[in-house]
Amino acid sequence: MNPGMPASPEDRAPTTAADLFGLLWRMLSDMLGSATTATLLRRSRNAVAQRAPELAELQIDREGLEYRYRLPASWLAADAQAVNTMRDIVSELRPLLMELTGAVILNQLDANPTFAESGIIFSR
Repeated sequence: MNPGMPASPEDRAPTTAADLFGLLWRMLSDMLGSATTATLLRRSRNAVAQRAPELAELQIDREGLEYRYRLPASWLAADAQAVNTMRDIVSELRPLLMELTGAVILNQLDANPTFAESGIIFSR
């Protein structure tokens, strides 16, 4: 890799489901607050849980005034199935966000290249 050049897609480490979830959590929390983010992501997780048993490990809990999450261990590695599960969560999240905010937040999420590079599209 050339030190003055940005990393090419081949040079970058694959984005994990944990990376994607963390990015989604931060962006939604900044725009909607952590309580709303926790509620929306729990609801989306629950809708996908029947098809993805590893989601039993995805915990979103309130600790005092903060919300925290624990991710499935498989999400920490480059795992195509885990990223597919994230896409499923986003598919369930998309109509909830559209109903709450219209296309505003969906467009802001789509503007982040990490999601697009992982095949996660929010506005359809």
